[in-house]
Amino acid sequence: MTNFIDLRKAFDCIHHPSLWWIMKKYGISDDIIVIIQNLYEQGQSSIKWNYAIAEWFIVITGVRLGCILSPLLFTVCPSYGLDYEKSIV
Repeated sequence: MTNFIDLRKAFDCIHHPSLWWIMKKYGISDDIIVIIQNLYEQGQSSIKWNYAIAEWFIVITGVRLGCILSPLLFTVCPSYGLDYEKSIV
């Protein structure tokens, strides 16, 4: 079985609720998960185009670019996927 991850877009595709679930599966303490959830809770974005700003929307996917935790949070999801694949083969 072969897995392919498009790393150019992968940081934007991490689903937050899935990330919290996977962190719990790996045994990361609830206290740490809650702290990280608070960093991502109610994150909002907007699009600026031709000096106009669109409506703000809630962000539920992706890790923050430039955040020191982002690479660690990103690696949790593919690692779990690979571990799961090994368990079913």
